[in-house]
Amino acid sequence: MPAGALSRCFSAALARALAGVGASLALVAATAAPTASPQPRVVYEMHTARINQIRATPDLTRLITVSQDKTLRVWRVADLALMRSIAVPSEGGEEGALRSLAITPDGREVIVGGWTGLAWTQGQQAQAYRFDLASGQLRQVYRGFPALIESMAISADGRRLAIGLGGGAGLRVLDWSSGRELWADSEYGERVGFADFSVDGTLATTSADGCLRLYTPQGQLVFRAEYPPRQDGGPACRGSALGGVRFSPDGRQLAFGLQDRVEIVVMDVGSRQFRHRLRVDDPGQRSLCCPNWSADGQRLHMHGAYDGDGPTPLYRITLASGQLDRLSVGRQRFTNVLPLPDGELLVSTTTPSLARIGRDGTVLAEKLPPNIDFQFAWDQWRMDRTGARLSLPVDGPGRDRRIFDVGAPPDRAYTVATSTDEAGLEAPSRGAGLAVEAWLDSFGYQRPVRVAGQPLRLKPFQSVRSWASDKLRAALGTQWSVLVADASARIVWEQDLPAPAYQVHLSRDGRFVVAAVGDGSLRWYDAATGTERLGAFLHVNGRDWIAWRPDGFYASSPGGDEYLGWLVNRGDDQEPDLLRAVQFERSLYRPDLLQAALEAPDVPRSNGNGRAPTLAALSAPRVRITSIDAEARKVAFTVHAGGSPVREIGVYADGIPILGGGSRTVGGASGSFSSTVAIPRGLPLDRIRVEAMSSASFGLDEAAALHPQPATTGRGTLWVVA
Repeated sequence: MPAGALSRCFSAALARALAGVGASLALVAATAAPTASPQPRVVYEMHTARINQIRATPDLTRLITVSQDKTLRVWRVADLALMRSIAVPSEGGEEGALRSLAITPDGREVIVGGWTGLAWTQGQQAQAYRFDLASGQLRQVYRGFPALIESMAISADGRRLAIGLGGGAGLRVLDWSSGRELWADSEYGERVGFADFSVDGTLATTSADGCLRLYTPQGQLVFRAEYPPRQDGGPACRGSALGGVRFSPDGRQLAFGLQDRVEIVVMDVGSRQFRHRLRVDDPGQRSLCCPNWSADGQRLHMHGAYDGDGPTPLYRITLASGQLDRLSVGRQRFTNVLPLPDGELLVSTTTPSLARIGRDGTVLAEKLPPNIDFQFAWDQWRMDRTGARLSLPVDGPGRDRRIFDVGAPPDRAYTVATSTDEAGLEAPSRGAGLAVEAWLDSFGYQRPVRVAGQPLRLKPFQSVRSWASDKLRAALGTQWSVLVADASARIVWEQDLPAPAYQVHLSRDGRFVVAAVGDGSLRWYDAATGTERLGAFLHVNGRDWIAWRPDGFYASSPGGDEYLGWLVNRGDDQEPDLLRAVQFERSLYRPDLLQAALEAPDVPRSNGNGRAPTLAALSAPRVRITSIDAEARKVAFTVHAGGSPVREIGVYADGIPILGGGSRTVGGASGSFSSTVAIPRGLPLDRIRVEAMSSASFGLDEAAALHPQPATTGRGTLWVVA
C-alpha cells in the first residue's frame, strides 16, 4: 500500500481528551508481606536470565540493565565492567522480574518495574522501585498500579514519567519528583509494550492491541489508529501486537515495529504521513519488532525474532539512500539496541549478553555469562538410571563434554568425559513413553500443547522449551517452570524457576526429574511430589562447580562457592540481602551430605553443638559501599553488625588489601557504623571489595569506580597475603 494511502487511513483516527488530569496516584499498602525464607540464586557478574531493557545515563558513562533474573545492574560504558548489581524484593516464579526502567536526569537514581508487587496483592496491584545507583539503596516504592509494569519513559525535561501497564490497564503519567499522577488513559485493549517521549514532550506508545497513539505534553490524545489498517470495518485497536516505538533525535519522525511481521514503519510526526515501510529479505527473520535511531537521525537500526542459524542479524539502513547493512553480532535474539553518538552501539540479548559494537560491526567489548548454555540438541544430554551421574557438552556443538557425578568426592565430581565414562548413560526418553506435542520455542504459547493426545492447560504466554516422558508421566520444561503431567494431561506438580528450563530428563528408575535451567543450574526434583532435592551450577570452564541442598549444605570446587547465594527479603520497601555460600563456608560446606543428597531423605547432621545450622538461622554483617571517589582516592562504606559483633574489616582495591595491622581490627563492634578509607596512590583503584567478619560468617559488598585509576609508577610495595 502506498505511503499516502496509509497516512489517509491513519488520519481518520479521531482525537479525544483524557479524563482525570491532576488525579493522585493511589499509594496503597501491600496486603501481604514478602517471604523471608532464603531463596537460592546462582550468582555471577552477568545477568542469569534474559535482559529486558537497557538505558544509559544522560552523560553516557553508565549503562543500566534490567532482567528477568530480578536484578538491575550498572555497567561502565567504556569497557562494560560491572559497577554494581542490585536485587529487588522477589519470590519464586515471576515476582520480581524486571521489564522496564527510567533514569533521573541527573543520572543518580533509577526507577524500575515489571512483575513487581503482584505476588503480595493477589495480583491486583504492581509497584515500582526507585534506587540510588551509587549505593544500591532502595529509596522509594511507588504503589497502586493495577497491572504489571510493561514499559517506562521519562520526558527530556525530567518532569514526566510514563508507565505502560499490562492486560489493557492502560497508561499512567506521573510527576517524577512527587509521584503524583498527572493524567491517565485506560482505553487500551492490551498491554502498553513501549513508550517514548519526543524532545518537545510529545509521548508515543505502541500496544499489543495493534494501535499507535500520540499524546501532547498535557495529556491530550491527538492520534490513535491501528496498524496495519483494518480492511473489514471492524472495531479499532483489536489488531496484532506492535513493537517498539522511537522518535528521531529531532522529534520530526518516529519509527515503530511489529511483533509478528518483518516490517518497520517510519512516520512524519507533523503531517502524520508514512514515509517508509522497511523490510528485509531473510527467510529466518520472523519479525522486526524494534527500531533505534542513530544519534544523527540519518540511520535506523532494526532487529527482531530470528530463527535462522548463526549469529542474530542486526540491520542498519540509511534512510536517504536505502542502503541496508547486515551486522552479524551478539548471541541469540536481541532485546535492546542503544546507539551512541559516535556511531557505536550497545546491544543486549536473551543469552543474556552485552556487547559494544563498533561502526563497522566489530565487537569492541562483550560480556557473557560463565554458565553452560543448555540450548544444545536434546539428545546431547545423557544420564544414568538414578539421575546421580550425567554428561553434557560445555559448548554447543558438543565437542567438549563433561561428566558431573553427585556422589563423587569434590575433586572428582566435575571431569572430562570419555567414552568409557559415558557408557550406560542415556538421552531423555521421547519415544517409549507418553507422547508430547509442543512447539519448543519462545513463541510456543501460540500453539496448543498436548500430552498423550489430551490438551495441557498452561498459563497465558507459557511456552514449552523441553520435554521427556515415560509410560506414566511427562516432564515439561517451560520458560519459567518445570512440571509433570499424567496420561490425562493433568498437571501433577509444577515448580517455579528463575529462567527457562531448556532441557529436562526423567531418571530411568522413575525417582527424579532433572531440569537444566537457563541460569546455568541443574535442579533435581522428586518425580512424584515435585520436592526439590538438589541444585548444581557448572561453570563453562569445565572446572568450577557448586552443588547444594535445599537446607543450604553444599559442596564445591575451590572457589566454586562464589557462584551460589540466597536472597533474603527484608520487606518490600528495603533492598533484600544476597548472602553467598562463601560467607558461610565454616557452617555449610558439607561434601558428605551432598554425596547422599539423592538417597532417601535424611536428617541433617549436627554441627557439633547439638543442632544443625539452617539458612534461616544464619546471619552475616550487612556491608554497603556508599561511594567511590576515584579522584580523591576515598571509599566510604557502612556496616550493620547483624547477629554477631564485627571483629574485623577488610578493604581490597583490585584484590590488594588496603587495611593492615591494627587498622583491620574493630574489636567486636555491634550495631551500625560508617567509615571512609583512603586508597594509597601507588595502587590501582577500580574494583573495591569490603568485608566485615564476625565469628561465624562475613558480610561483603563489591563495586567499581566510574573512572578507574591505574597504579602509579615508581617504587612499589610488596604485599604478602598468608
